[in-house]
Amino acid sequence: MFCRGGFHIRPDYGNNFVNRADMDRADMESAPTDVQRIYNGSSILMEHRIEKLRKHIDELIQDKQRGSLWFIDRHMLAVSSFAAMLAVKRKLNAELATMIGLLHDIHMLLTDDRQDHAIRGSLKAREILSALNIVSDEELELICTAIQHHSTKNEIHDVYSELIKDADVLSHHFFNTSLPIVEGEEIRLEKLFDEIGLRPQYAS
Repeated sequence: MFCRGGFHIRPDYGNNFVNRADMDRADMESAPTDVQRIYNGSSILMEHRIEKLRKHIDELIQDKQRGSLWFIDRHMLAVSSFAAMLAVKRKLNAELATMIGLLHDIHMLLTDDRQDHAIRGSLKAREILSALNIVSDEELELICTAIQHHSTKNEIHDVYSELIKDADVLSHHFFNTSLPIVEGEEIRLEKLFDEIGLRPQYAS
């Protein structure tokens, strides 16, 4: 959140002002220094619920054995970054986009099971976010809906569902550009290249 006078302004939420006195001071004081940002010449504390989520996911997999899907945590981080970039480009909420990316394959990460992972992952994401109590009811529905839809790349849903599908496609492609494009993702990838003004030499 950006500070202005005695208020914090949540980015991308318009004029959604929160009085600093109403915030959890213990939360604010205990935030790590790496979630601080310099803004207009002064050090301010960013809202750090993304960091809470990252830490929680790390704790969930801390004692997990490396399974057949050992790379999923790296993929989820990459998707969260692509999602934030696309959210900025599309004037959507980059914070929510990041959280969707961090959780979109949570079922596979925890179970090494691909079957129905989008639907099952949306249920697990709801459980995690409800326990952490870091999102509103509206945000919870938005995040879980996007996760539920992210595997149906051939269908069109709401803007955040489309965003996470696109971020997923970018991550699949840029994981190793020498590999063939994932079947069924060619058209979406071509549209993404046009949207972000990217026409690599290896693109057809």
